[in-house]
Amino acid sequence: MQQLFGFIYKNRSLFTFLLLLSIGFFLVFRFNDYPGAVYFHTSNQVSGQIVDSRQNLKDFFGLRDVNRTLADENARLRQALLTPIAVTAGRGLVTSQVAEALPGQFRFIPAKVINNSWNRFRNYLTLNKGAKDGLEPGMAVMGSYGIVGQVKYVSQNFATVVSLLYTDWEVSSTLASTGSNCSVSWQGIDPLQANVLYLPLHTDISVGDTVVTSGYNAVFPAGMPIGTVSGFEQTTDANFFDVTIDLATDFQSLRYVYVVENSYLPEQDSLQQLTDPAL
Repeated sequence: MQQLFGFIYKNRSLFTFLLLLSIGFFLVFRFNDYPGAVYFHTSNQVSGQIVDSRQNLKDFFGLRDVNRTLADENARLRQALLTPIAVTAGRGLVTSQVAEALPGQFRFIPAKVINNSWNRFRNYLTLNKGAKDGLEPGMAVMGSYGIVGQVKYVSQNFATVVSLLYTDWEVSSTLASTGSNCSVSWQGIDPLQANVLYLPLHTDISVGDTVVTSGYNAVFPAGMPIGTVSGFEQTTDANFFDVTIDLATDFQSLRYVYVVENSYLPEQDSLQQLTDPAL
């Protein structure tokens, strides 16, 4: 305490000057309109900038929660789009299906991509969801604009996904404009493009046509976007078109995905395994 009093006494001239200066500023701004208005305007502007900067900082650190909330909401909306809708028309009940799916067949589980490769011949992703979240090997994975891949391995908290950018993997597909069946395979060159296989020459195809999942493998729901036709040609001595598509999913910018659970898949697999040996 004595040191504090000693410091104040030693610098008494400075403190007296600062006190008188503060009183002078107060009197000037208090009893003069123009300086008072300038001070009021400036102080409001500075305080507004401080509040705005603080809010921007809070918004930035809250982006993680916002992204998680949006991913959950998108998962619910995707699930609703694949749910049969019943509407009343007059005295009868008319069922309208947005997609060819059984009631409650598909459930979408949002997950964050924590590791991703796209420059190899066999690429994969790692997700921050695992067995405790309901993920199992074989489940389909989709992005906001199209399909991504299929779950390969699952631990308690994480899962790895075989990407569509995997040279040994083919996806059962359909040309949406004609319903012609085909397959999509990545050739290991451009992460933005893939090739359509086994599309017959009699198919009416045009640049810009959409290629979607067929639903035949019971992994992906039918009608999920894969890409759009960017070019095609008829090769010599071939029965199929040579087709290139621009992929709907940009694998280089994936942040969030949706793992698709097909609740009817075990029933379908068991029936097909029972039928195959009998044929």
